[in-house]
Amino acid sequence: MSSLPSRSTPPPTGVDRRRFLTASAVAVAGALTLGLTDTGPARADTNAWAKGLDSNANPNPAEVARAGYTFISYYLAGPGIMTAAKVAACVANGVAVIANWEWYADPTPRGYAGGATDAQQALATAQSSGIPADRPIYFSIDFDVQPSQYAAVDAYLDGIASVLPRNRIGVYSSTWCIDHLAANGKATWFWQSMSSGFSGGQNGTLNAHTHIWQRGYYTTPSGVSCDWDYAITADYGQWGVRPAPADPFRVTSSIAALKDGSTQVLAMSQDDTLWHNTLSASGTWSGWTTVAGGNGTPFVAKYAAVAAVPDGSGSSQILAVGTDSVVYHNIRYANGTWQGFRPLTGGNGTPWKTSTAPSITGLPDGSSQILVTATDGTLYHNTRTLTAWTGWTTIPGGNGTPFVTKGATVAGIPDGSGSSQVLAVGTDGTVYHNIRHANGTWQGFQPLTGGNGTAWKTSTTPSITGLPNGSSQVLVTATDGTLYHNTRTPTAWTGWSTIPGGNGTPFVAHTDSVSAPADSSGTSQILASGTNDVLYRNVRAANGTWQGFQPLLGGNGAPWLTA
Repeated sequence: MSSLPSRSTPPPTGVDRRRFLTASAVAVAGALTLGLTDTGPARADTNAWAKGLDSNANPNPAEVARAGYTFISYYLAGPGIMTAAKVAACVANGVAVIANWEWYADPTPRGYAGGATDAQQALATAQSSGIPADRPIYFSIDFDVQPSQYAAVDAYLDGIASVLPRNRIGVYSSTWCIDHLAANGKATWFWQSMSSGFSGGQNGTLNAHTHIWQRGYYTTPSGVSCDWDYAITADYGQWGVRPAPADPFRVTSSIAALKDGSTQVLAMSQDDTLWHNTLSASGTWSGWTTVAGGNGTPFVAKYAAVAAVPDGSGSSQILAVGTDSVVYHNIRYANGTWQGFRPLTGGNGTPWKTSTAPSITGLPDGSSQILVTATDGTLYHNTRTLTAWTGWTTIPGGNGTPFVTKGATVAGIPDGSGSSQVLAVGTDGTVYHNIRHANGTWQGFQPLTGGNGTAWKTSTTPSITGLPNGSSQVLVTATDGTLYHNTRTPTAWTGWSTIPGGNGTPFVAHTDSVSAPADSSGTSQILASGTNDVLYRNVRAANGTWQGFQPLLGGNGAPWLTA
């Protein structure tokens, strides 16, 4: 624990309710709103607001997530002090974090110098916990501030501003104080307390400047006493868990099963560096290694995909899009060496550039097929024989014009037929299925339908893999991110089903990838990154049961976080 500022007065009792919870508060289980009014200036939408907890007693992030809370406020001093380990636990469970400083209920008598001292201590703890440079720290002014005390409040905030810029200063207080500070610009972020009797009895109504609104008490299943809060705005100063990616169709990981029973994984870390790992048939991981770029430094990617070649050679092929938007091809040989990245070229001989994720699949004859879009989204197909590329061709859309897609994936069917199947998301968000026959002709795009018979729509890139019996398995997310699985036999679809997450609820994913080995086991494997950015692996047995999502671990033993 970091050293705390010296105090010239004893800790307050009965006033600083946030630090010293009363016995009656501790006894409350669940959310108790204390009769406060959920109304305010045209902003009351409690169904849409995220809910979080603040406590000095270290609530368990896994419990918090299971209970439906999406953020935790940690103190920057005292028994609930924020640490990097606590932040990491939140990230692993999809829970955002808020930074708060409180030592005195009324810190204002400490003046400018006290504000500077508190800010220095708060910033040091927050930085050691990994706070980004643009995120605020909330400072508690946890008493019924009256207009006669505004000058003292301002002096204390001026001291804080000698350490932190105003756009990083937040204040926890009641509505009169919030209005005052919003008007004079002494703070930028506001957290409204739940003390309804403060500010002349006006604090029970939501203030127009509020980012976070404290509402009542909650006790976790393991007995940790907390206050619970609404996040009124989309950005309320949270960090740790990143928002959904700007490009939801981005593919940052890929999995491929080889004929020998091993599995290869390609994944981008959060700095976009490309990494590779191998799971042996006996169940041990080789460990993460970077994939070398053309200049010997690790390759930095926008998108990546890996495909095993089911010809028994033990090799695999990858496609990766560099920061220059060029599509590169690489081969990993059975002995673990790499061919090296080579740019794919278009019909005019210039490097092929794309703005979506490419896809690659291997066929039993040793050839591979790829899908890549042009920068305008037009979908192209190419085949790589053992010695050369056959050339780029567009894939016809339903009206005979080239198909334009947001994201597409291809899977070879290792049944000896020479056919492959494609999933592609149209510009309307509908998921379409297509088959490429061995003679190079296409069946035509047909929309996938959901259980109600309407076209299936998604906001992420789907994934497909082929099994030796001629069937294929598909992963698609709903528009809310819920991950669904379906199987296509040679003649029909079996139906959509969700995949259970760790807490028994359906798994919600940012990205996903599915692969099946070219053997008769009937198993398949999937990778999926959760909303917490953790990369998970799951196995589906031939009888349709799931092993369960297990996080992939990095070299430090912590969950692997995807880009």
